[in-house]
Amino acid sequence: MSFWQRVGRAGHKQHGLVIYLPLGQNPIDVYYARHNQKLLSGEVESAAFNPDYPTILGKHLECGCIESSLTLG
Repeated sequence: MSFWQRVGRAGHKQHGLVIYLPLGQNPIDVYYARHNQKLLSGEVESAAFNPDYPTILGKHLECGCIESSLTLG
C-alpha cells in the first residue's frame, strides 16, 4: 500500500516515470525488489486500523499540528 502511495506522490501525471526500488533490509522489500512484476501487476489489499488507538491518534495529531503550523507542547 505504501509503495502505491509513494508512486502517486512521485508524479503519476508524468509519462515515463521511473520508480527506484532499493534492495533494503526488510524481507518484504527484498522479495518485491527481486520479483517486481508481482508488485506491479498484483492486487492492492485493503487495510483497516483503529483511528482511536493512542499511538496512531497521537501521530495524526502531531501531523495535523505541523501542517497547521501549530507548535507542539
